Amino acid sequence: MKSHVHSTTQLADLLGLSRCTISRALNGNATVNPKTMSRIKEAALQHGFSPNILGRGLRAGKTNLVGICLPPVVEYALVTKISRLHLAIKERGFHPIMQMTDGSENEENIALESFSSMRCAGVFVIASQLEATASGMRSLSAKEIPIVMIDPTHATEHHVVTTDRAGGMCLALEHFHQLGHRSIVAMGFQDKGAYNSQRLQGLRKGCEALGWSFERDIHFLQSSLSDINDFATGADMAKTYISMPGKRIPAILAVNDNVALGAMDTLKASGLQIPEDVSIIGNNNSTFTAYIQPGLTTLDSQAAELIDHAIALLPTTGCQTPTPQHIVFHPQLIVRKSVAAPPTGL
Repeated sequence: MKSHVHSTTQLADLLGLSRCTISRALNGNATVNPKTMSRIKEAALQHGFSPNILGRGLRAGKTNLVGICLPPVVEYALVTKISRLHLAIKERGFHPIMQMTDGSENEENIALESFSSMRCAGVFVIASQLEATASGMRSLSAKEIPIVMIDPTHATEHHVVTTDRAGGMCLALEHFHQLGHRSIVAMGFQDKGAYNSQRLQGLRKGCEALGWSFERDIHFLQSSLSDINDFATGADMAKTYISMPGKRIPAILAVNDNVALGAMDTLKASGLQIPEDVSIIGNNNSTFTAYIQPGLTTLDSQAAELIDHAIALLPTTGCQTPTPQHIVFHPQLIVRKSVAAPPTGL
């Protein structure tokens, strides 16, 4: 039997409710009585009715969609951010839609222009590489679509939530210093990209504050396997570290937790003990860092809090807050058992 319910108006007539209540319920709005919401959704399912969100929104000038533009996912920390953001958008009654780019400015522009054509209610852009004058940004602004930037690589006129990567490096160096270390090996740090630039600035600033020499006391190691810092490149850099001539530097700062874990496995397999022979600090406070042996000391970028603040900047009314906010989250050092004082005699 073919259903005669093809619109929210018809569903409202069927149930004896207002069309507004029907719309709010189908959008997951928490203001609707739970029993009423359940009744509406059951009736919609029974009659095979699903609202045309895009078409309805285009007629109204805005959809109930919220766009998420993100770069290639190569780090676990980014997965955590995306998952929390996706859930938070749904909890607010919006419908998240994601587009992953290849990391290029061109694809980011295309994604943002697509969100603009859909007349999204708002857009979150993670790790944006675009200037404010880029076509994708201008397209969203022209339609007054709110934008929240998460860890952008350029200054922007929109809302921003970001991580103090330089400050995190200072925290790590200070911890090493307090334990008696006076030089470190920096694994996986590169000299390209905005985030790497921020980390290198932090290392320089930390050295200056502690009386270290950046050129003399920071020893950089990179892998020849790949530009992506993961478990395999961490293991590869650990092999290079083990074969380095001269007196071994007993402190390692890894660019992320994946590199740290890959390095730890290789170091332990070679007979080195952590932290008795080598201390190591990671970055991102990934879930696994508390469960490996020994537990990994790492920098917590407070990803959950960052995303919570980002979602709070998305206006439910559909118009941007007049004054853009710039919120910076300062990492915290999570001290576990992978770091100790230098071995005696070093």
